[in-house]
Amino acid sequence: MDRPENHIVLEANPELLPILKRNRRLNNCKFDIKQGALGYGSDSLSLHIGEVTGSSLYPVSDKTIQVPGVSLELLMANSRFTITSLIVDIEGGEADLIENEISILQEKVKAFFLEIHLNWIGNSRMEAMENTLDDAGFRF
Repeated sequence: MDRPENHIVLEANPELLPILKRNRRLNNCKFDIKQGALGYGSDSLSLHIGEVTGSSLYPVSDKTIQVPGVSLELLMANSRFTITSLIVDIEGGEADLIENEISILQEKVKAFFLEIHLNWIGNSRMEAMENTLDDAGFRF
């Protein structure tokens, strides 16, 4: 890694922030940690806190907390990055990301690694997501 400080980790669950910070320190990493959940239409989102480290904007438990809502566009605007690589594991939010920010993805993202949660988004959104990414020039 040429510039290890040029990374942002977005974590929705504030209970995990001390663990992330400790692991960052123990591994001598330099990434920046931001707290919030990728979301659209509100500055505050309900995050469902599951067992162990699981959390989601989808109802995985009855325990919910409010977390800041952020967008990729906002993260990019508040960073020093003009082009980025993106690794996404957002428990079903991947469809929202693509539906809401395909132009930012197309303009600013050179490599895009995506975990797809078919159980949350369903087949039709998955197909629409694949078509949108394909139309934008991304390849699987």
